[in-house]
Amino acid sequence: MPLRVALVVPFVLQISAAVGLTAFLSLKNGQKAVNEVATQMRDEVTTRIHQHVTDYIKIPQLVTQLNAKSVHIGELSLKDPKSLEHHLWHQIQLFKPLSPIAFASTQGEIHSVDRLNDGSLAIRRRDQSTGNNYYTYKTDYKGNIVKLIQVNKTFDPRTRPWYTNAVKAGKLTCTGIYSYFSSSGLAFSATQPFYDRTGTLLGVTNATLSLSQLSEFLHSLKIGRSGKTFIVEHSGELVATSTAEQPFILSYQGGKKTSKRLRAIASSDRITHLTTQYLLSKFDNFSNISSSQQLEFEIDHKRQFVQLMPLTADCGLNWLIIVVVPEADFMEHIEANTRTTMLLCLGSLILATAIGVITSHWITQPILRLSFASKEIANGKLDQTVTVEGIKELRVLAQAHNQMATQLQDSFAGLLEANRQLEAEINERKQVEEQLRHNAFHDALTGLPNRAFFMERLKHTLERAKQQKNYLFAVVFLDLDRFKVINDSLGHLKGDQFLIAIANRLRACIGSTDTAARLGGDEFTILLDEIQNVSEAIKVVERIQQELTLPLELDGQEVFTTASIGIALSSTVDYDQPENLLRDADTAMYRAKALGKARYELFNQEMYTNALARLQLENDLRRAIERHEFQLYYQPIVSLTNGRLIGFEALLRWQHPERGLISPTDFIPLVEESGMIVEVGYWALHEACRQMQSWQVRHRTNSLEKISVNLSVKQFSQPDLIEQIGEILHSTGLDAGSLMLEITESAIMENGDEANAELLKLRKMGIELSIDDFGTGYSSLSRLHSFPISVLKIDRSFVSLIDANGKNLEIIETIITLAHKLGMDVTAEGVETKEQLAFLRNLNCECGQGYFFSRPLDNTAAVALIGYCWRI
Repeated sequence: MPLRVALVVPFVLQISAAVGLTAFLSLKNGQKAVNEVATQMRDEVTTRIHQHVTDYIKIPQLVTQLNAKSVHIGELSLKDPKSLEHHLWHQIQLFKPLSPIAFASTQGEIHSVDRLNDGSLAIRRRDQSTGNNYYTYKTDYKGNIVKLIQVNKTFDPRTRPWYTNAVKAGKLTCTGIYSYFSSSGLAFSATQPFYDRTGTLLGVTNATLSLSQLSEFLHSLKIGRSGKTFIVEHSGELVATSTAEQPFILSYQGGKKTSKRLRAIASSDRITHLTTQYLLSKFDNFSNISSSQQLEFEIDHKRQFVQLMPLTADCGLNWLIIVVVPEADFMEHIEANTRTTMLLCLGSLILATAIGVITSHWITQPILRLSFASKEIANGKLDQTVTVEGIKELRVLAQAHNQMATQLQDSFAGLLEANRQLEAEINERKQVEEQLRHNAFHDALTGLPNRAFFMERLKHTLERAKQQKNYLFAVVFLDLDRFKVINDSLGHLKGDQFLIAIANRLRACIGSTDTAARLGGDEFTILLDEIQNVSEAIKVVERIQQELTLPLELDGQEVFTTASIGIALSSTVDYDQPENLLRDADTAMYRAKALGKARYELFNQEMYTNALARLQLENDLRRAIERHEFQLYYQPIVSLTNGRLIGFEALLRWQHPERGLISPTDFIPLVEESGMIVEVGYWALHEACRQMQSWQVRHRTNSLEKISVNLSVKQFSQPDLIEQIGEILHSTGLDAGSLMLEITESAIMENGDEANAELLKLRKMGIELSIDDFGTGYSSLSRLHSFPISVLKIDRSFVSLIDANGKNLEIIETIITLAHKLGMDVTAEGVETKEQLAFLRNLNCECGQGYFFSRPLDNTAAVALIGYCWRI
């Protein structure tokens, strides 16, 4: 940038910023004033409209109430038609917006005065004098009948909506808005039943109000320069509008004129249409607007101020007053002031530029000489000096320049030497960076590529496969089966030597275009690039397995190992991400481990489907508690002494929204693996306690004693187990003596003394304890007596073979005898036949449960069994 520009521009920018800020603040203050004026005007206009409309629609209500009261107190009589019609004739002259005003009796007689299209008044009558036909008479200026102009033989006022609605309501009410045949516009009727002094219904009086004057009133309002207002019902149909548009649509069918209400959204007026569209998009329905609101929206990027005010009437009318004022109506003067400010800013800018140019010329001349001398120095002519007169600061600058030129000559030689040393340091740094780059992508122990290197290589190979048809490659995932044993027994140093030896063998088994990598621990991966078929990948894997069967010598000691290997071909699935290939190879490897280790498995579509299904099931599980999909089923526990129901075992079930009721064997293992078993277990315990408390309160005289709930191994090992169970008992109100917790043998034996301490705390609380599935795990009989167990539950696998295997009979007899010797009761699971029941009773087994008594039931079905006694 030239120096003159650098001197002038900041000066000009300062002036421009000052003037521009002034203009900006002026505009902002103007906009604030606009908002305040717009808000005030909208409030005033809306309030005025609301007051006018409220007063206007009260006219028919007041007239109807007055007429009904006059009949009730006897001032008017339906038996005096002339007096009645004369009264109505004077009323309709007094209240110009009303047409007609009518009385209708319970006998179907009607007397009304109506205003015809030409403005003249007509008397309509149906009584015995007209033969119960509906006559319309034209009247003179005094209200006297002149001539009959129409006869309707089918009209009966008792069938009209205004009559039936009033009778049904029993009070003053209003009809909906409709197009009235005797007036050129919309109208509604205020109607009220009237009674004699004994409360007997005499008939209905109504007064119909024309709404055309509302549109005239709205049109007369001055709302800014171009503001508009309109009134709508909650249905969206127009009641009145300030535009020239009529709130109804006329049409002719078969030579007959018909009319249809106009919806605001269908209005031909653009402002009305767009405002309605905005309000419906914001509130969905006009009935959702229950209070006055001020809103803003844009039409053609121009702000519009909107005021909403609901209007309701005691007779059932629900309207909405809408006022729309464009911001532009208020902005004319502000925009003019802004233009003036911009012109002043431009003038100031021109003046500042001229002053800056003159000043810069005086300053820049000596500086340009200094600049020229500096360029010469830059070109190697270090003997340049400059003499400057005038400005003191520039003289000092020139002296400094001359001194610098001298110093440069002295420093140049030293610079050359420093440059040589710098080049040597750069070369050394490049070598270090190269080593760091190698370390970032290679395993420090084995020297093999690491995960980052492998994934990058796999990504490029996958992209190449997408571009080349029939390009095939495979990912091999290898996990050593016995590495932990080797590492723990021989030490980590020998373990590291072992991994290095494995890495060397893997290098020897693959081709030059293949990549072997160590992911971490004892996990290795191999990318077999550009293979012909799956057999080629299998040959490499078999070669690796053969190499691994050979013993490894670590400091004179032979070590053997095997590996579980998974293979994922690029053609198995249409892969998009390299992580998915590695995931599927890992899945195949775990499949090989599950099938016995020391083998390989090829990933297939079934594994992929199972993995997706397992993932979906796990995702559904995580939402099951939130969606209340878990349920408890209850299996009866029956006394084998007298057949009496003494309790239930709570069993968890999952009511899946798509798959229906899912068996625990299908989802409990996944709940345990995912870590949700603790949360689900506490939910089941809380629900079972709550249900048991509910049953005991509702059935105080029954024999229901215990509710049994299973505790998982993970639940039992939780540090806050006692506090959680105590909180559940407190929140549900269940007595601790009514709860029995079932714990597996493995959960107790694995935790040893800690388990015994927890069990003692539970027993101290009053909770009964049971060993579940006794005989299927491993128990230390020498320690069994030290645990505070109340019940042993014989596993169903023993009970189911009572009829077929004599050894099982001896095992069951031994378990029952052992339990009794230790002071414990016995419950047999899986009782399904009379023979099993008889055998267990002969051995004095206290309780049983199984399909012989009942399948697990939901809480509704379980209630029916409370107090039931089986015949045994």
